[in-house]
Amino acid sequence: TALSVEQILSVLNSEIIVRAKRSPLVYREKNFSLKMDSGALGLPAGETVVVQGTIDLCFIEEGAFVLVDYKTDQVSSNALEARVDSYRSQIEAYAQALTDLTGYPVSEKYLFFIHQGCVRA
Repeated sequence: TALSVEQILSVLNSEIIVRAKRSPLVYREKNFSLKMDSGALGLPAGETVVVQGTIDLCFIEEGAFVLVDYKTDQVSSNALEARVDSYRSQIEAYAQALTDLTGYPVSEKYLFFIHQGCVRA
């Protein structure tokens, strides 16, 4: 999805990016591969699955990670909550992977819809 200059500037000047810029530790586009229980993905528990993904942005703030996943979906304000719910198992799996890989807890999780803004997940 092509973004306008205004949309790019809106993202770069957003509060979550300002917070990331103040962080002593920031990861962007962090690839991971991790074995997890299938229950962590909202599936029936008891099976070991390999989860691979890319964490768009995470940064340390007060001893814990803040996790941000960018989305380019164009969602109406009426449908935004349902769309956030549809991504909940993904963001939870990413948070678990980040904690398992680094030993740091994840204190906040966000979905940053480029067209709508940042929403706490």
